[in-house]
Amino acid sequence: MISAIGSGTNVAALLGLAKQQQAASAPSDDRQTAQQAAGAQAKQDFLDYAHETPEQRMEDNWLRAHGLDSKKLAAMDPKDRAKIMKEMKDDIEQSLKNQTEAKAHIDILA
Repeated sequence: MISAIGSGTNVAALLGLAKQQQAASAPSDDRQTAQQAAGAQAKQDFLDYAHETPEQRMEDNWLRAHGLDSKKLAAMDPKDRAKIMKEMKDDIEQSLKNQTEAKAHIDILA
């Protein structure tokens, strides 16, 4: 670089080139903002999950497995919501019963 300056190259042009290279290697402000927003959302999702009770987690998992979420459930017609809630209750109870039976079977074999 010293030889380039000594040969009459414009210092401002060299500084401009250095800034362009630095800008090209650094993430853009938009990309950084998007990454920060995604990180903040992931953190909030984790905190929401961590504060849920096991019952809430089972309900959320069941809803997600059936293409629903709590907002969609709340927006349903009361009759449809009651039908979904009964189906969820029956499925979760059956799942817990199956888990208990499987554990009892393993305990017997041990």
